[in-house]
Amino acid sequence: MKTKDEITIDGETYVRKENMIIKSLREERNRLVKEIYKIDEIIWTSLKKHRVQLDKRSYLILKGRLYEKKGYEKMGQEFDVTRERIRQLEEKAVDHLDDMIEDNEEEIKNIFSKLESD
Repeated sequence: MKTKDEITIDGETYVRKENMIIKSLREERNRLVKEIYKIDEIIWTSLKKHRVQLDKRSYLILKGRLYEKKGYEKMGQEFDVTRERIRQLEEKAVDHLDDMIEDNEEEIKNIFSKLESD
């Protein structure tokens, strides 16, 4: 049975190399997307786990900015503050996360080594 990647000319069947390359690129893209989702899941699982160390507003700002891709203006409207204030709060929350990362460096290394082994 002939696949769509094959063409027949004068009774000879040939595989279209362009389609094979495109298929290979799509497979690689899908693999990378899955890897990105794994990393994203690890980050958000870790963030949720350590949420007690972030106040609710900081958590919601990071979630909105990083995960939901909301702009400063939109976030400012939601929290009834200026976009500059959202930027300041985000910076403070990121600094706090940096501290949490330093405190949990070993756990994070283990997570990424598991990722590499999968």
